[in-house]
Amino acid sequence: MLFYEILTKRIVWCYTRCIMKKLFTFLGLTVVVILLGTLIGLAYIGMIPGVSSFFVKQVDLGIVPDPQQVVEINETIGHEVITSSTPAQSEPVYEGEIEIDGSYSGQQVTSVLDSWSKNYAITPFYNVQVKLHEDGSAEASGMLKIAEAVALAKNLGYSDEQIEIASKYATFVNGDLPVYVAGAVSVVNNQVSVDTSTIKMGNVTLPKYIESQVVVAVEDAVERKIRQVPTVQIQNMDLSGGQLNIAGTVPQLERAE
Repeated sequence: MLFYEILTKRIVWCYTRCIMKKLFTFLGLTVVVILLGTLIGLAYIGMIPGVSSFFVKQVDLGIVPDPQQVVEINETIGHEVITSSTPAQSEPVYEGEIEIDGSYSGQQVTSVLDSWSKNYAITPFYNVQVKLHEDGSAEASGMLKIAEAVALAKNLGYSDEQIEIASKYATFVNGDLPVYVAGAVSVVNNQVSVDTSTIKMGNVTLPKYIESQVVVAVEDAVERKIRQVPTVQIQNMDLSGGQLNIAGTVPQLERAE
């Protein structure tokens, strides 16, 4: 009888030990899976240096900038650009005034923005691509430099409190941030109107309540920038027929310092 009791206890002990071992193994694997999932998730939204670059990519719209197009645009409208041998660390100096009235393709717009980002180190964006559609909508993608964006905000007259509030959205961003926007934009007498259908930062599509706040901030920032250059007067700008159509006045000379 005693033998059977000892044997039974031994079997129960072995069985319990086996179950507990499997349970701890399962819990250990679960923790590892959760940690790996968390790390992959953080890398996916751009929070882990080195690793994030494999996950967070700029949206490629297939638009390649052409420097020659910028030269041709400037020659056509009579806009003179004097650049320095290295990207300027400050805003350009503007002089004179000329009238413009023309239509430009997505590649031409992309080329102008690309030229600007290469001429001025303070530009908060680079690798910008703009794709214009026949229905009047547009797509734009590029890389946003957070530090330069903050410096630009200060230059535009935003308070430290306003900048701090906006910076909270970029608290966990590591390095430059890929941005994608789809929608439409128009300007009438320097009043900017932006209508977006999608704003994507990194791999995260912004919810509508945040998207609306970003749109208001962008409209205000562009209008502030326009006011900084007295000779810029955009009477009308819209997107139609796969082109950007603009009429108004701009500086005759743009000189880097």
